[in-house]
Amino acid sequence: MTPDAFLGWERTDPERHAYFHGGVFAMSGVSPRHSRLAARCTARLDGALAGRPHADRRGRAPKVHVGADPRHREPQSG
Repeated sequence: MTPDAFLGWERTDPERHAYFHGGVFAMSGVSPRHSRLAARCTARLDGALAGRPHADRRGRAPKVHVGADPRHREPQSG
């Protein structure tokens, strides 16, 4: 399926799906409990990453990505 075909189909389908490298994947529904957990995780991650170099937090909750690329690690003291 092409990205354009997916977008047209997704607009009319009652279920939500993700498109990744030509594949279509069903997404599960979100419960209030899941939303609260995602918000708490996002807040904790935001606090833990505050002031760190390469801490790109431009995304919006509840979709959070945290990278662990060794090229971006800070030197450890001690």
